[in-house]
Amino acid sequence: MATFTVGSFSSTNSAKKRGQSFAANVAGPDGTGAGPGSANPVYVQSVSVGYPSSSTTGRTGAAYLYSSLPTLSDLNAGNGCLACSQSTSDENLFGANTYSRTFYFSKVSIDPTATYFVLFPCDQSVRYASGTNPYSGGTSYSPILASETTNDLQFQVSLTDV
Repeated sequence: MATFTVGSFSSTNSAKKRGQSFAANVAGPDGTGAGPGSANPVYVQSVSVGYPSSSTTGRTGAAYLYSSLPTLSDLNAGNGCLACSQSTSDENLFGANTYSRTFYFSKVSIDPTATYFVLFPCDQSVRYASGTNPYSGGTSYSPILASETTNDLQFQVSLTDV
């Protein structure tokens, strides 16, 4: 069993966002492990996102995993998602004086070569890197689900090959 991560810990700002897309075979600047190798499928275990403060007021209790970008009304209702997170924990995953929430999934099977979307049922004030697109495997999404091609959330996706 190999566990690996994809993501970017870069952060320059905070603003309201709806989520981030990713591909399991694109580690990004802060990915760890050997990646999926020839494994197909791989399994999403958790997704962590950076927040601007330690306050948990306004943080959503759920994240949805989609295989294609839903409509805003489907996202608001959680319709058509592959999976909804099962639980959360709050920590400082991205280093000292950082704040994050991790959304745990029940080992959701995905194709490592495809793009997936981790989206929130409501706007979240989260940390992101602007203008640099440090993660080449995806992009962040605005409150109206517009792709922000030069922005990425401060995020990490944890995956396993079994």
